[in-house]
Amino acid sequence: MIIPVKVVYTSEYTAEVIFSNNETGIIDFSFWFDGRRIYTPLKNKVLFKTIRISEDGMCIEWAKDIDISPEEIYNQFTKQKRG
Repeated sequence: MIIPVKVVYTSEYTAEVIFSNNETGIIDFSFWFDGRRIYTPLKNKVLFKTIRISEDGMCIEWAKDIDISPEEIYNQFTKQKRG
């Protein structure tokens, strides 16, 4: 399984993510806002800036117990990379 190993907030609703397979890229997380009520609070930029790798090292998470699975993150990364 490919997991995120480092995440750094960049701007707006984007962050640079480094994965365990050494792929790196900027991900636009605003994709998750549409139709997914659990992610709506992340529209608050102060909350979005709390982005980090989870304590168990498997997910990307934010304050208020919001997280995204490694599979979803990597799938979105590859979609965005293909453009």
